[in-house]
Order: sequence, then C-alpha cells, then structure tokens
Amino acid sequence: MIEWISPVTKPIYHFQDWWVPLAGKNLFNIPVDHVYDNIFQRTGDFSYGFVFMFSIALLAFVVTISWTILANKNASYDKLHQWFRLYIRFFLAFHLLNYGFIKVFPSQFPDATASMLVQNFGDAPPARLAWNFMGYSPTFMRFTGWMEVIAALLLLPRRTTTLGAWIAMSVLSAVVMINICFAITVKLFSIHFLAIAAILLAGEWKRLLDFFILNKTVQPSPQLQLIGHQLGKKILLAVQIGLIAWMLYVQITDAREAQREYGDKVRKPALYGVYNTEYFIKNNDTVLPLDTDSTRWKKLVIDGGGWKQSSIHFSNDTYRYYNISADTVNKTMQVQSPRDPGEYYLFNYSLPDSQRICFSGIWKKDSIKVVMKKYDLNNYRLYRTKFKWIFNY
Repeated sequence: MIEWISPVTKPIYHFQDWWVPLAGKNLFNIPVDHVYDNIFQRTGDFSYGFVFMFSIALLAFVVTISWTILANKNASYDKLHQWFRLYIRFFLAFHLLNYGFIKVFPSQFPDATASMLVQNFGDAPPARLAWNFMGYSPTFMRFTGWMEVIAALLLLPRRTTTLGAWIAMSVLSAVVMINICFAITVKLFSIHFLAIAAILLAGEWKRLLDFFILNKTVQPSPQLQLIGHQLGKKILLAVQIGLIAWMLYVQITDAREAQREYGDKVRKPALYGVYNTEYFIKNNDTVLPLDTDSTRWKKLVIDGGGWKQSSIHFSNDTYRYYNISADTVNKTMQVQSPRDPGEYYLFNYSLPDSQRICFSGIWKKDSIKVVMKKYDLNNYRLYRTKFKWIFNY
C-alpha cells in the first residue's frame, strides 16, 4: 500500500509467487493460481492466501525455535519487544485509518440505489446483504468509521495505546464476525488485525484484571526508553510525527477521492433509474410477456459501476449485468457485457414524455423496439422510509 517502498516489496512478492504455488502443490496437493499485487487479495480467503499464511507461520516457527536454541539464555529482549510494539501499533493504526476514513467519507458501502432495490432479497449473496445493510445508513457507517479512526489515533501515542487497543478489539471483533458470518473474503486479513490488537493488550492483562475485576490499586505501566541519547529521542519523535502526518494525509485524500469516484459523491449516470417494459417489438412483431421467454426485456436498471451495476431483466425472471452508458447529446445508449468484450450493443433512444423512454436497435441479431415506463423508486419502502423517533402504526 506504500508505493515508494515497492523496490523492497516487489522482490518479496516475486519470491512468494514462486514459493506459494510450489508449497500448495507439494504440501497440500491443491492448485494455487491466485497471484495478485494487492496485499488485500494476497492475504484474502483464497487458496493463495491460506497457503501464504501457512508458509509465514512455518517460517516464524522455524526462526523462533532456532532463536530459542541459539540465543543467550539470560537475554530478555525487553527493548526489542518495545520496538516490536511500536511497529505493530503503527501498522494497525495505518489500516484502521484506511478502513475508518472510507466510512467517514462514505465509499466502502453503496447506498440504496436502483440496482440494490430491484434485486430479490433471496438472490443476494451474503456479502451483498452485509454491504447493503451498512450502506443503507450513512450515519451508522460514519459512526463505525469514526470508532476505527479514534482507535487508530489512540494507538499512536504510547500513553494511550492500551485504550486504543481496547477500542480496536471491540470494533474489530464485530468486523471479524461480520466477515465470517456473511462470507466476506477478508476473514484472514481482519483476524490478523484483531490478533494484533490482542497482542497489544496482552502485556496489560494483569493490570486490567486488577482494575476492572479485582478492584485493586494499579500502578503505571513501566516503559523502557527505546533510545537513550537525547538527539536520538528527538529524531525518533520527529520521524513518528512525520509518519503520522503522512498517514493522515494519504488516508484522508485517498478516502475523499474514493468518495468522489464511487462513493456517495459520485454523480448518478444519465437515465438513472428502473424502467418496466410496456411494449416489446422484435422484428416488427409484438412479443407478449411469457414467463418462459429469455429474450424479451421485462425491466431495465441503469445504475453506476462496481456494486451499483446496471442490468437487463427478462420475462423468465433471469437477468444479466451490463455496463450501460447514455449519450444525452446524440440520444444513444451503449450496452457492454463486463465479461464478454464482444457482446456490445448500441441503441437509439427518445423520451416521448417525462415518464417513458423508447429504445430501438439490434439485440441478439434481432431488430427490437422497446417502450418502457420509469418506475418511481419511492414505491420501495426501503427507499422512502427515513429515520423517525416515533412510528405510528
């Protein structure tokens, strides 16, 4: 995620791309062909991610055993442990800021748009159900985002690390359970974040037990100085402040850009909405709405990209996703299959009134003319129902 360290990370990734498929074949007898440059996908819930995590665990085990055998028996490594805590504090804070700000500036979860409203509840995959739940309420999304941001900011100063880790564990526990229970493919990733928060709290368990359960006096946690030299302390402090400023700048600017590109700030496409077919004429013959017809258009949904997908629904209640864009100057509409570049259609359209649209062109080698009526999205209860303190039944 940090582009300027790619000269270091690229060779590591290339080694992984050689080792992980080899390990998958020889250790587990499974094909591993998911190779990505994105760290989220590399550690996602694919065969690559699981074999990669096993490889890292195996390497850590070998190094730990070797260190234990060869190291000085009297060494405690307290200072090394403090450096380790410093690293994972900033690591976890960086990712919490990333997840937090894409909720504070809503872009991670889509709002209730046309494509979401027309989908049958039972046809939605579990992950889409979770995404729609979060996206319905921007207020709730921002609340969860601010909790992640607050946890991240508290992790950065050493004095507030315990509180930050406590909040992070609370938030991440919910995230992990959502990912597990709704089949979201970042379970490995989020479990690691939760484990890091737990590690940061592990050293404080005795003090937390005394304070919250046993009602005992708790002394301040002893902290070792990482650097004894005064100039070194100032340099370390300056580096940390600079890193924090850079993290905030990168995450906020990236989140705001994402909000403009595919979040709640994105402009709705031309002809946005849901349209129901009134007349469908194929090769100059009017086609009746038979339940077995897989070519007659029943409904047209024009929405944005990503999770907000345009689609054509047919009389037999099947549907296909398309990338649909309209040229309002030339009154044409382009329909492109996202999976098959060769499946491309160009239609002319007209607007006889404010409620209707007419299409004409070639569809599946047939000449078609379609008259459709725009559906009022306020007819969907989920779309029109807003927050109220008191409901009258």
